[in-house]
Amino acid sequence: MAEEKGKTNPDVTPEAGAASNQEVGKGKEGEAFLNIKFLQEEKVLSKEEAIELAQIGLNYRERVKDKYESLKTQVEQRKAQDAFLDSFLEEHGYSTFEDYQHDLEVQKIIDKEKLPRKAAEDVYEGRKARLEKQKADKQKADMAMFIKKYPDVKADTIPKSVWADYHAGTPLVAAYAVYEAEQIRKENEILKENMSNAKASTGSLKNKGSESREEGLLSEEQVRAMSTKEVLANYELVQKSRKSWKK
Repeated sequence: MAEEKGKTNPDVTPEAGAASNQEVGKGKEGEAFLNIKFLQEEKVLSKEEAIELAQIGLNYRERVKDKYESLKTQVEQRKAQDAFLDSFLEEHGYSTFEDYQHDLEVQKIIDKEKLPRKAAEDVYEGRKARLEKQKADKQKADMAMFIKKYPDVKADTIPKSVWADYHAGTPLVAAYAVYEAEQIRKENEILKENMSNAKASTGSLKNKGSESREEGLLSEEQVRAMSTKEVLANYELVQKSRKSWKK
């Protein structure tokens, strides 16, 4: 028993123990209870705040743990499926899944068309060639339509998300149009916010030693911070504002 009382917790350093004694107070409602460091700043928590944050941390840890276990199970299932497939292919003399799929399709032709294997192979290869040509022709048509619609857009500037939609089956023009619409929506939101901020702050802006500007005008600094599209969209207001700037 004497030895147990003398033992110390290896996870708690002397510095941590001392800090704990200093940081934990009486714990009365609203009083300082715990000091923590958050984003390189010292914060003082009441007992209620400390309990709330501890609960949030525990809930987050459980959610992460559940997510980890779910992903771990999926990985294990995928490994088991891959192992089964590799074993199946090796057992039946195939090097790859594509070889197996090729034989499967040829056998379907043999059973349906009552053809010898060599003839069935020719039929399969002919169908495969036609499908590949159709795919290539469709890609060419998609690219031609895209170039016609967006002659100034280079292929290497198209976002990965657009290419992903294209490879998933969406025509390139449609995929890029969706991306473009989203970009315009975001720019309009930024423009509205900038204009709203500008109008809200214009009344309080003053020239050095002069009275406040006319309500609704923009300062030189605000115009300089605007994008080209924003300037063009508000050209009249910008021109009117420029006249009020101190020369």
